Amino acid sequence: MRTPSHVGRLLGEREKDILDILWSRPEGGSVRDVVDHLHKKIDVAYTTIMTIMNRLVKKGVLKKNIRAGQHVFCPRLTRQEFYRTLAGETLGRIRKEFGEVAIACFLEETDKVDRKKLKKLLADLKRGRS
Repeated sequence: MRTPSHVGRLLGEREKDILDILWSRPEGGSVRDVVDHLHKKIDVAYTTIMTIMNRLVKKGVLKKNIRAGQHVFCPRLTRQEFYRTLAGETLGRIRKEFGEVAIACFLEETDKVDRKKLKKLLADLKRGRS
């Protein structure tokens, strides 16, 4: 599976909302599905969500198919794959800009993570690479 080309940018609040909704729907969803779901907590315009979803397609984050004459959007990556890619690209940029001090700070932060969780995360990452 091809990695989205613009994953390295942090998500906007609406982009995150849209992805969360679509990750919870294995069959994907239309713009109307997403708007109806979002209306449960916020007031959003259909055209705004349509624009954001089409931009996510252009960024390579979503794919758009036609099913029964309707546009259906699906994430290109699972939630875990997406955030792993996003984290890896972000850490790579930080390392490139700040060098070894960034790695030292990152290692200090790992002391704040539960050891069992950290071991499981590392095992999951290694499994995902193979």
